[in-house]
Amino acid sequence: MYIPKPFAEHDRSRMFELMRTYSFATLVTAADNVPQVTHLPFIVDPGRGPNGTLLGHFARGNPHWRSIGPDDRATVIFQGPHSYVSPRWYRDQSNVPTWNYTAVHATGPVEILRDTSAVLDIVSRLTEVHEREAPDPWPVANAERDLDKLLSAIVGFRIPIQTLEGKYKLSQNRTTQDQQGVIDTLTKSEDPTINGVAELMRRNLT
Repeated sequence: MYIPKPFAEHDRSRMFELMRTYSFATLVTAADNVPQVTHLPFIVDPGRGPNGTLLGHFARGNPHWRSIGPDDRATVIFQGPHSYVSPRWYRDQSNVPTWNYTAVHATGPVEILRDTSAVLDIVSRLTEVHEREAPDPWPVANAERDLDKLLSAIVGFRIPIQTLEGKYKLSQNRTTQDQQGVIDTLTKSEDPTINGVAELMRRNLT
């Protein structure tokens, strides 16, 4: 990922926060020079392994997982808040439009899981995370009668993270006054994604 120095993010805790918040990500591998891409929800486990581990599962019918060799690596792309930025929001308006955004790339080997209990653990953790806000959470145990059938329809995997790259392009190359002008404008938006950019920019300034 191209990361100019002002936009490089090195704070691992900040990157893990983005990965957990925007955990529906894009897994990319290559087989015979052909990109293979799947969009998946992930469990981000920062405490597992020296650089953290990603956990997830494919649908068994998805040919992607069969194309992954034992020595292949994957890059998982997490996309955070993003927004158009107009030069009109700067003090000096003789500039060009740009786009502010946040992204984290996590790269590592893909380990296909053959142990049913490990796959069940991934499904249970994913369900727990996403049912947490529900008024009447649905437990995996409710599917106990059909659990073997359901688990046979998916393929679990884990990715021990070898490298993490973070790019937080949040107008850091502009003056404080220009950054504040962008924040003030983005904050007025009713779009929560755009508000998310404003909040991240505000954190940078403070």
